[in-house]
Amino acid sequence: MNHSDTLIYAQLAVSRERLRQALGAASQATGTHASGGGGTPAGASSIPAWLMAVLQTPNPDMVRTLVTAWWAQHPWRTAAGAAVGVAQGALAPIAQRNPMALVSAAVGVGAVLVLVKPWRWTALLPMVLGCVPPLLARTAAPASTPELPPWAAALLGVLLRTKP
Repeated sequence: MNHSDTLIYAQLAVSRERLRQALGAASQATGTHASGGGGTPAGASSIPAWLMAVLQTPNPDMVRTLVTAWWAQHPWRTAAGAAVGVAQGALAPIAQRNPMALVSAAVGVGAVLVLVKPWRWTALLPMVLGCVPPLLARTAAPASTPELPPWAAALLGVLLRTKP
């Protein structure tokens, strides 16, 4: 079952539930009970709750229109479009030749991201950036003096030393 089938089953389930509710309200007004037959479709139980909530809105197209309008105004839209184009151009041939290698690489990248946790670096970044200007001010020699700072001279001496 593909994604469109799942979406169709979800919309069908929402439509049936609305009919049951409408018939139930009508039968309660007349004093009879409407029997709901048929149950849920085969794929409706696997629908995520958030998708069901979106589909139960009076007009699901309105939600899609709002999200589309929001994304059209988003400042990252251009960069994201360019990144997607570059990624598709670079990865499409690999995916056609060897899809398992591409999936394995994605799993590897995901594992590295989980192990490294770059989202926790946000506290470290301002501290590092705060240290850069004083370090540059200390190490930058005025333009009138031709001599190197002691650390640069020592580094050059180590790098330029020839091995016997």
